[in-house]
Amino acid sequence: MRKVVYKAAVVTTSALVLLSLVCSNGISYYFKAQNRKQDVSQSFAPKNKPTVRNKHRKTKGGKHVHERNTDTAQDFAPKNELTAEHDGWRLILVNRDHPVADDYIDNVTLKTIREGKTPLKVDERIFDDLKQMLEDAKSDGIDLLVCSAYRSFQTQRLLFDRYVKGNMNAGMTREKAEQEIVLWCAKPGTSEHHTGLAVDIVTPPHQGLDEGFGKTAAYRWLSANCTKYGCIERYIKSKFKITHVKPEPWHYRYVGKDLAPLIKASGLCYEEYFERYIAAIFRAIEKSEKTEHTQQLS
Repeated sequence: MRKVVYKAAVVTTSALVLLSLVCSNGISYYFKAQNRKQDVSQSFAPKNKPTVRNKHRKTKGGKHVHERNTDTAQDFAPKNELTAEHDGWRLILVNRDHPVADDYIDNVTLKTIREGKTPLKVDERIFDDLKQMLEDAKSDGIDLLVCSAYRSFQTQRLLFDRYVKGNMNAGMTREKAEQEIVLWCAKPGTSEHHTGLAVDIVTPPHQGLDEGFGKTAAYRWLSANCTKYGCIERYIKSKFKITHVKPEPWHYRYVGKDLAPLIKASGLCYEEYFERYIAAIFRAIEKSEKTEHTQQLS
């Protein structure tokens, strides 16, 4: 009888301890969430606190040893001073929450990266790095093929409407069709292709825009080398909940040779990196424009 009572007490005590931990974690999470809501501007500041990671390794004696890695998030911050005047063009964030102005391209000079019946063009400021990447890949026995580059609003609208119509013909409502399509084809105004900074790259043996490209030698070369030329793989499976775009191993975005390696090493997608390190620059642009507008009115 005593054994039964003792076991019940142990179980009850354990349950109370577990409940306490769950509640304390929940309360902690709640207050963290409230703090984020109260001061959104803080989310744009560089996170200088150490990012602690536990590493496990076995000693010769077979014992597990915990090592602590105290690399800081600041290690991935831009090493050079970035300014709106000189760098704003390559830092722009474009997604469904940050649409690009329909006259954005009016201030961009495009240059043909691939000739053809419909020449493919990119912002001339990324042309040399992109061209060098294609040539260096060729030297390594990898044939890369740019299949899409700058797209106008009109072209994006035609693509998007065509895909939506296809889903509707399959029995979906327009709302449902659009919800499915935006996961892999952006609505007009929300595509990086409008900027001339994004390209879709395939290879002659595999020209389909599908996840199969991620298994090719061309993709492996790009994954290992694209940052050297200022490009990042933009849409990765592990970041879907943030980008809201399905994996696109063929889609590469130019951010500059100084930033691309840092972004990849940080493990952040561009939305995360932009919020942490770049957003302040664009706030400065907005502040400057407002000041200039006020001065003109006075």
